[in-house]
Amino acid sequence: MAASGNPARRPSAARSASRPLNGTAAARSDEADRVLLRIRELLERDYLRDHPQACVAVKRFTPDAVRVRIIDPAFEGVLLTERDPEVWNVLEQLPDNCFGEIAMLVLVSPSETRTSWANQEFEGGPVPATDGVARPD
Repeated sequence: MAASGNPARRPSAARSASRPLNGTAAARSDEADRVLLRIRELLERDYLRDHPQACVAVKRFTPDAVRVRIIDPAFEGVLLTERDPEVWNVLEQLPDNCFGEIAMLVLVSPSETRTSWANQEFEGGPVPATDGVARPD
């Protein structure tokens, strides 16, 4: 259930997270779609090449925030803190305007997808309770 948004690793990420407004919602939407496409293409080229069984999902959460999820059997039994470095090394190749929009990075193994809080948040569904106490909706 690794969830990390670590744009602070790049000094210029904070200043580049906001995009100039082009005056129309359609223009902003087109640029947002290009950001998603660029992130996905990079992960497919540089991460999936070495992890062919992994599944990558990239989606927009807000106009300026992107969520990235990688489900990879290679994460099985790997500490959460040891999953990030290889992925961040790939993502750091992005231009600042793309990198700065990554707000959430979810790295889970297939067996963790149902129990991971971060994965449930990525999916937009309810976060599973882990202590057996029922929670009101």
